[in-house]
Amino acid sequence: MGETFIKQMKNHILHKCLTVKIGCQETISLRQQMFIIQDIVNGFGDVDSFSISSGSLAEGLNFKTSDEDIMLVLKHVDIIQETKKIDSTDKSSHVRMEPFHSRPGFARLFLISENCNNDYLLKAIDNRLPSSRMLSSRLFRRVFLVPGQEEHGPCVSDGIFDFAVCLYCPSWPSSANAFFERRRPNSWPSKVMLHTIQEDGCFLVPVGPRNCEQYDILWRISFSVSERRLVLSFNHTQMLVYGLLKIMLKNYIQKWERLADLLCSYFLKTALFFAIESTAHLKWTPSNILLCVKTTVGKIMEWVAHCYCPNYFIPENNMFIGKINIKNNRDLLDILRLIRDRTFQTLIQLVPLDVTLSVSFLNEAQRQQLEEADLDLLCYRVSHIYPFDSRHIASLAALRLEELISKETNPFLRGVLMKFRTSTHHELAQMIRPSGTNKTSYKETRTQKCHLRIAGRVDMTSSNLLLASFYYCQGQYTKTRDLILKLLSKQTTNVINLRSHDISDTDFEAYKENLCGRGYDFRRKMVISTMNCVIMLDDSSLCPPEFAEEVQFYRPLFIFPPLVFAYTLLFLSCKKLNNRKQAIEALKKLKLVVDNEDHIHFQQTSNASTILGVCYEIQGDLNNAVLYYSSATQKSYTCKSAQKRLDRLRRQHCLS
Repeated sequence: MGETFIKQMKNHILHKCLTVKIGCQETISLRQQMFIIQDIVNGFGDVDSFSISSGSLAEGLNFKTSDEDIMLVLKHVDIIQETKKIDSTDKSSHVRMEPFHSRPGFARLFLISENCNNDYLLKAIDNRLPSSRMLSSRLFRRVFLVPGQEEHGPCVSDGIFDFAVCLYCPSWPSSANAFFERRRPNSWPSKVMLHTIQEDGCFLVPVGPRNCEQYDILWRISFSVSERRLVLSFNHTQMLVYGLLKIMLKNYIQKWERLADLLCSYFLKTALFFAIESTAHLKWTPSNILLCVKTTVGKIMEWVAHCYCPNYFIPENNMFIGKINIKNNRDLLDILRLIRDRTFQTLIQLVPLDVTLSVSFLNEAQRQQLEEADLDLLCYRVSHIYPFDSRHIASLAALRLEELISKETNPFLRGVLMKFRTSTHHELAQMIRPSGTNKTSYKETRTQKCHLRIAGRVDMTSSNLLLASFYYCQGQYTKTRDLILKLLSKQTTNVINLRSHDISDTDFEAYKENLCGRGYDFRRKMVISTMNCVIMLDDSSLCPPEFAEEVQFYRPLFIFPPLVFAYTLLFLSCKKLNNRKQAIEALKKLKLVVDNEDHIHFQQTSNASTILGVCYEIQGDLNNAVLYYSSATQKSYTCKSAQKRLDRLRRQHCLS
């Protein structure tokens, strides 16, 4: 009786701790739905590609170390598994996938279109075997590498985001057919889920297997969409176990230097998939959470002991190759055994009781306030859209968003949709170029302003900055100046930068106390508390002509930090109005903002220095222009136009 009670208490405490650390079922579900919405919008893509969220954030976990991984999928590439006759009118690039049987889970790709005009694929053809038109995964990755980024496995990384540019195969790979035939004691996944997974197809990711001579030419077969679908089907206990496994890896196993690179979270997720699928006797409930953790850790131990980790979809693919072997598995087994045998004692150290107890004493309203702040700030930090590059595509996305907004009843998700609508209308406004007759031009101009007004309902800062820039481009300099002065007069402290990855605990607490649990809708909270940068599309019609060089064919897109752009527009408009005193004052304040990096993300400091350099050049202060152009070229993330402007200025004026 006493032992049973102790066991129940341990399960209850661990479940309570994990719910505080990872989130209640509703909060996790809302995180997941936010990324589903993001994928609907980004699924429209641009002319060449569309994006899919992946990684633990998209699966519903929100740790400080949670990955924000993004898959960019090329459009107009048809992956086929069997040779077939190609329709001469089909403009897609056709690629044949050939499983590489000596390394299951990987494939070779061959470009079979005779008249392919896809530069990404043509540049990836392996020069060692040009006649075969085999695509090199290494060459394909490097096509997308730009200065300031580095390769990180199959991804291109800028230090914050990992982008995996990949190819989509709509059919299920023949090498994974056995996945649908194996015995499943727990009837998980369900038959309906299995059918959906088969319809998902797969992706070809540009990375080969470790310790393989053919590493450069092989592509990994990825089932990331299906994996995310499986995670989204987890009940709350399964989700908590998944979160705990990641905490265990990051905060315990990887603290041991000799073990740091052996296990990764993907292996643990795979173990959880197999544990859920194969344990008919195990109930995944709060009262049984310790046994669920022990069972999953036991599965990992079994694999480590045999140096064999099967891929969930292609078990013949041993994912431990090049990682874990008989020379290094003993220490890892000892640590895993300690976790399994002393599960409660070990794991409770990773989820501090003091935090749990402090949250436990909160009443229902206070807990909801905490969860509201957590969700809002996650949305501010990670939600984004990729440039559509096409007015038609952006218009389709805007229509879809209006449809979703009209049906959504959850206040948070409705706010998320409105935030995406804002970004979409920002892009639409920049894509319009008034031209032709006065009547047509007037109509297009009104449409631009309409887009910015719709956007301004949620994101007032960047929408008003774009509107001020619109007036500047129209030659309405007084309106530009007056709008900027009005905007700056309303500037408050403690505002949160959207897409900021360094929100402090103080800012979190201030946001929670001042704005959450007060009945404010998401729109109002964004208007009151956030500031957003201005993202300029290629050759944007709303960009001041003085910065055409910065936005023309610029990838990634050029970003104006908010205060930098505000004082820049104030300086430019005062200069045009021949108000020398106000122009000089605006330039001084712009310098102060740039020097103090006020609301400037570290990746945008080079942009900010370049912008200030341009303003000094316009002012005729060439020495300061050279100083800030030089500073811009020395940043980790360098503005592409800075060096060109610096070289031209030195050449034209014989400056050192």
